[in-house]
Amino acid sequence: MLQGLTSLEYLDLSGNHLENVSSSTFIHLPRLRILRLQSNGLASSNIMKLRGLLHLEKLDLSSNALMGPLNFSSFPRLPYLMELNLAHNQISSVAREALNGLESLTSLSLKYNMIDVLEDNAFRGLFMLTSLDLAHNRMVAVSESSLAHLTKLECLDVSHNFLRALTADFISPLTSLKELRLDENDISIITKDALESATKLESLTLAENPLNCDCNLSRFAEWLRNSTLDRRDKNTAICATPPSLENGLVEQVPPDELVCGSQDELPVNTGQHPMPVSGSRVILQGYNYDGKMMYLLWNIQTIGFYQCQSLYVYEELGAHEVLLEHNDLHCNSTSLADPHRLPISWQTHHLQKGHRYRYCVVMVEEEDVESALILGCSEVITLVEHIAPQITSLKANITSSLTLTIQAQVWPHNTPCSITFHISVVSKFFKQTKRNCSSPIVIIPGLPTIGPYKICALLSDLAPYCIWIHSNHVGNVDKGNVNSLLLFLTILILVVMLLAYTLFHWLKNILKRSKIHEQCFLPTPQDQQQHSRYVKLQATTKV
Repeated sequence: MLQGLTSLEYLDLSGNHLENVSSSTFIHLPRLRILRLQSNGLASSNIMKLRGLLHLEKLDLSSNALMGPLNFSSFPRLPYLMELNLAHNQISSVAREALNGLESLTSLSLKYNMIDVLEDNAFRGLFMLTSLDLAHNRMVAVSESSLAHLTKLECLDVSHNFLRALTADFISPLTSLKELRLDENDISIITKDALESATKLESLTLAENPLNCDCNLSRFAEWLRNSTLDRRDKNTAICATPPSLENGLVEQVPPDELVCGSQDELPVNTGQHPMPVSGSRVILQGYNYDGKMMYLLWNIQTIGFYQCQSLYVYEELGAHEVLLEHNDLHCNSTSLADPHRLPISWQTHHLQKGHRYRYCVVMVEEEDVESALILGCSEVITLVEHIAPQITSLKANITSSLTLTIQAQVWPHNTPCSITFHISVVSKFFKQTKRNCSSPIVIIPGLPTIGPYKICALLSDLAPYCIWIHSNHVGNVDKGNVNSLLLFLTILILVVMLLAYTLFHWLKNILKRSKIHEQCFLPTPQDQQQHSRYVKLQATTKV
């Protein structure tokens, strides 16, 4: 179709529905300098078909169907290509020397992809690259070797990723760096030597990062105060922890307040009247991880009403534990099937297999008019795929017709497993049945009339979850009701006896008073001289 257009320099095929190109599509365009193919449906296999474009300077492949890793066989040799746009695709990683045939490249955009790994020497051969945009990806860390060959890079954007720390090996290879954008990451640590080699840096943004303003941040705070950065850039560095410095500008924090070991890791109320910490305990009872979702089951040892507040996830990095993410929790003890068991689940975008994490929950306990914090943390746990369902609650009911209904709840929900119910009556085996965990409900008629009844639910080799029902049934009459009636009659008889006893003593006292009056004597003559308001009585009583 394009044959004979030997003088064509600019070609825009954007916004079509192209899904495939031939190897000879562009081979007859020797002078083509700019090619725009954005917003089509081109797959990764089509990139290698861009052959013969030896004078191409700008190539736009954004918003296509490029997916998987970029590697050394992804691109043909384009010796004069200077600008390459691969944004808004589904590229997962950049392999070693993936762009080695693009030695003239000065600008590369990989934003809005799914990149989580930059292999060592990923950009080897791009000696002329001055601008690299990696924003809106999934990178947790960038090694020194990944950027080692970008000595002329001036602008680097890694905002909206999951970076957790800013270290010297990240910056040191970039000797020409002037602009660094780190907004919307999870950076809490900036090492003391991180920016010592950034002598040409003119712009640095750190908005929306959970910076931990302790003694480890003191060197960065000093660097920030002495730098020539624009005021707007300096104001993006804001403390997230400790609570006493929350929302404070790093540059303005006094050096003597950047200390270690004086603040709790978990946030607490920072008002004039701090909320006390309850004596109730929270213990991680179980966890499951299926590669995408994390499930935590907490045991809440409290008898009061509580409201869930937050879940904090910390990652172990050497001798430090860094706050990785903070999730709000919306629940309370009245909304749970069993208030002593709190299940929590969320998608693990930030967690990496093989890394070590600690999980902490914060809740508010309310008793009468007072409130207190309930705090609980797990041990540091290595993240591996682990599925071990647990029973979170077990309920049973016996009707007057001696029909037993059992219902269990298994955590996590929809876990592929089977649950065994074991029923005993007066400590003797009565019946056993098995159900799928997706519908763990059992109805058993014909229960013996005399209890107590023990109901247990078992999952694989875990300890059984058991409850007791102490009601005894005789025929169709619930003995629990009979016992209640007998108790009422007993109390009524006691009340009548108490009233009779009180009446008897009242009559007895009246009779005694009458007997005393009969034995009174008139006053003697000398007694009549006493004050007229007083009368002296002499009396005797019989014992």
